[in-house]
Amino acid sequence: MNWSAYEAIALVIMAAIEAITIFLALRERRAKKKAEDELNQIHRRGTAPYFRPSEEIVSNLWINTSTGGIACIPSIHPAVLRKSRNEVRIDDSESVFLVVENLGEAAHVISVKLDNETISLDQEPDMDSAHGFQYFVYPYQKAKHGKEQRVSLAFETRSGVQDTHLYVTRHGCRFLQRVDPPLPH
Repeated sequence: MNWSAYEAIALVIMAAIEAITIFLALRERRAKKKAEDELNQIHRRGTAPYFRPSEEIVSNLWINTSTGGIACIPSIHPAVLRKSRNEVRIDDSESVFLVVENLGEAAHVISVKLDNETISLDQEPDMDSAHGFQYFVYPYQKAKHGKEQRVSLAFETRSGVQDTHLYVTRHGCRFLQRVDPPLPH
């Protein structure tokens, strides 16, 4: 073999080493990015509220009225979605009350939207016969009954972190599931 054949083999080996080095660096960068993304998701979940339909038994739901008073809605009312009622049976434009519980961190809720329309997340007033239930309130639309809708919950944690989490619900049904950040697998 002559000297130019050795040079060609050396160039091929150096090119292969360079390609392998670049490949390994890209793979390491992707793995690092994936790990950072997973840590970010853990942080987003860990410092945030996490709402789901309440498993508590609701006897009465105490609400603050628009006139500043307090009203009692008995749990048998067809607009109260609770453990023993999975669907409402009400007329259009009546309020739906989806009783929820927060299994995550307490946070100051800035806004709640149902398909980009502002709705309420309220809590029973502080009084002897109330249990502190939290509930979403939104107007019922019979044409949307059972159809999937997006709930966006913008909030600020005690530490000042601001974030927005996305949930899926079914209109007029006792269903609420967080989709972003996703639940761990």
